[in-house]
Amino acid sequence: DFWVNLRFTFGAFQLHRLYHAARMLRNVGSPMPLSAFIGGPEKPIASLLPGPDQDASLSIERQARAASDLMCSETFQSLIFVSTRAEEPGWQERLPLDELQIMIQHVGKNEFAKGLTKLRQPPSSAKDWISSQQFMELVWESCG
Repeated sequence: DFWVNLRFTFGAFQLHRLYHAARMLRNVGSPMPLSAFIGGPEKPIASLLPGPDQDASLSIERQARAASDLMCSETFQSLIFVSTRAEEPGWQERLPLDELQIMIQHVGKNEFAKGLTKLRQPPSSAKDWISSQQFMELVWESCG
């Protein structure tokens, strides 16, 4: 029981960090200066996003989405690793949706409610699995 709670707490911590990072990226066009998010002098958005210099030709929105997707992919792999059902078939690519919901509930602020509502339309079984791509969409939708 302790280890299960520790797994969900770790997952919630990862989700909380991801949510706020993705939210900052999603709102790069907002009137609030980036220094309010990063706690320092204003920096060009390209310096905050991963990728080679040629990515500067992409729009800020596309760069932000790409950075968010990269963070989501890394977080998703962490969540799969701490999943209590890691031994089940297909665990390398998917996460049990019911476990993700428990981790989200541990965050406590209902930050992902908007994305979860969209993901569960039409309603589906609590035993469903979520893919990395669905997770990226859930995070991006929730941060909007």
